[in-house]
Amino acid sequence: MKSIFKNLGFRRSKSKFIYIFLNNKIISLDTIVPIILDVKSRNETIKVIYITFDYNTYEFIKLNKLLFKAIKEVGDLILLGRYKNSKYFNNKNIGKYHYKRLNFIIHLAKILPHFLALIYNLITTKVIFIHFRALNTWPLKLLYYFNKNNTIFSSADSSGYSEQAYNADRSVHEQRTDLNKFLGPSPKGKSVIAFSNNWPLLKHPALLNSKKYIIRSSHSRKTWIDYLKSNFNNLIKEETNVELTNDCCLLLLGHIGQEASGAMFLKNKNSWTTLVEDILDIIHEECPQFKILIKPHIITDMSLLQSILNKRKNLNVIITSLHPALLSVKTRFSIASHYTTAFQSIHDIGGITIEYTDQKEKYRKKLNYKSKRPEYTTYFFNNDEQGFRSLLKDIRNNKVKSELKRGYDDDPSNLLNYLSE
Repeated sequence: MKSIFKNLGFRRSKSKFIYIFLNNKIISLDTIVPIILDVKSRNETIKVIYITFDYNTYEFIKLNKLLFKAIKEVGDLILLGRYKNSKYFNNKNIGKYHYKRLNFIIHLAKILPHFLALIYNLITTKVIFIHFRALNTWPLKLLYYFNKNNTIFSSADSSGYSEQAYNADRSVHEQRTDLNKFLGPSPKGKSVIAFSNNWPLLKHPALLNSKKYIIRSSHSRKTWIDYLKSNFNNLIKEETNVELTNDCCLLLLGHIGQEASGAMFLKNKNSWTTLVEDILDIIHEECPQFKILIKPHIITDMSLLQSILNKRKNLNVIITSLHPALLSVKTRFSIASHYTTAFQSIHDIGGITIEYTDQKEKYRKKLNYKSKRPEYTTYFFNNDEQGFRSLLKDIRNNKVKSELKRGYDDDPSNLLNYLSE
């Protein structure tokens, strides 16, 4: 038991701890990991604890070999949520006084040591909390009140805020609210990390007196780019058992199949599938020597993807779960049928991003007939097959090349200094 508590951080220590409370979507982890790698390089004694409350998120993180490796190198990942996929931990249709209700007590006993270690560390050493909204509500809001001065509320998306893109999405996403109305629980943080000056929550009354750290994208930091380069060969070989040449490209998938409710921005209901098919066919016709790496999203219908590939046995494809930015270290370009946040992490390291789509006129007009985030989309083709083919020919003939950036290592906001001191 003593050794277990020691591994949890339940020990007297002069080093400080950073606890990171993740959202259920992996984007919050993707945003903070490059910052933490930089902090750790400045102060190796810092212990970092990543906390997730969702079992599916926990499992998905472990599948992302790059991010999970980065977590384990600086600290640990803890699941405080329950194993919802387990029949034993599912209370559905179980009577109020049934013995299986004991699973809640078992769960509390399992996570109690983590809370005890956290409280102990709060008492004995300096602890910083970074959260993306987890500490805004009860009961976790109590942690904020115990550690107000060292609680940081952070934006979960390092690409920054785009009012035009958000409003365009609101026109097709039924559940998107007006961020300027400040609905929901008030954000909690003595300090705030934002990736653009116009993030609406910076004007929230609860954050007006907070210290503001306005920083550039975490994915453009030198420490992160160097980390990608140093891990590329090993992780690629480990997952695919092949050595990639420069003649490869990356297809980023999201939803495929029939049009999803609340995401009605493509022209036809079946465009979510036909665009992917067209992209695969056109790449093979123009660049037959290219190996196509396919990166599915957690929401991608894998059976439908396999059906698409079964009709195209001539394609040289590899399905991978590796991080898009890692894959972009060597790929000639990355492409998607609609803008994806992965474009930002790829563009920031110097990769070429292509959006090949077919959007509804209403949505195109909202975006001024450009990509949703033109600053991260190198080439945008809307219903323009010839333009796409012409670009592929230039890429094939090395007239268009990607070039890895060096990345920046300065700290104008003083955030890294604060976290690492």
